[in-house]
Amino acid sequence: MKLVFLAGSFLAFTSSLFAGVKVSAVGFRVVGKEYKEEGAQESLRAFNWTPGTSLALFFQSDSKAIVNFEKEKSTITSFGDDKGTDFLKVKKRFSNKSYSFGMKQESESRKALLTTLESDAIPQSGAKTIKVNGEVVLSVASKSELKKSGKADIKVGEKFEVAGHTFTIEKAGKPKWGEDKLEVILKSSVDLKSYRKVVFYDAEGKEMESKRGMWSSMGMFGKKTYKTSFTFKEEPKQLVLGLDEWTDLEVVKVPLDLTVGAGL
Repeated sequence: MKLVFLAGSFLAFTSSLFAGVKVSAVGFRVVGKEYKEEGAQESLRAFNWTPGTSLALFFQSDSKAIVNFEKEKSTITSFGDDKGTDFLKVKKRFSNKSYSFGMKQESESRKALLTTLESDAIPQSGAKTIKVNGEVVLSVASKSELKKSGKADIKVGEKFEVAGHTFTIEKAGKPKWGEDKLEVILKSSVDLKSYRKVVFYDAEGKEMESKRGMWSSMGMFGKKTYKTSFTFKEEPKQLVLGLDEWTDLEVVKVPLDLTVGAGL
């Protein structure tokens, strides 16, 4: 079993700036082969993680909000170590792909985004650097306009029509946990996270205090269904859905040309 130790003081990251977006490698993790004894149910794995290489990518915009990270449209053209190991030749377990992007994290201002680039490949012994090239596609914007739906009763099947999309109430009632009086789950073909802000109003136009909760998505053949829950401290008879929609949305293709020194 090979053990790999990384000292934080040895890590050397590079960064680049393109179209107002700076991209940096801010974290690096290598997990060697797992150890499992015959007949044992559990294996020994460093960090309790699957073998492979993970690279943390950090994007920061100088002025515009990073609205979305288009992982399906982003591509990695080369990924490997300075010993000649080609990570793109190693297929990930349970898929036919050689790499994947992990979950994203966003800052409150949405001017910074963090994600990971994952591979099941392990650098060769003695490798000193990991290099990645490719292109990440981001949606950025700076201006928005608030659009409102008509009034809708708070019951299953009712719809909000706003900004050219339909949002259907899939569930409405008191939440199972907490002191909030109302929980509403909206289903649609568009992700509510793609808007600058989601606001609710009562029938008289008063803004309702709400909190976003559960979020999920399902899809196939290029079509997706999104579900988002919101909880309310009050329970009005009707609601109006307001979407602060980005008006200057543009797609930015940010090239990746990063080298990470591991000090192995």
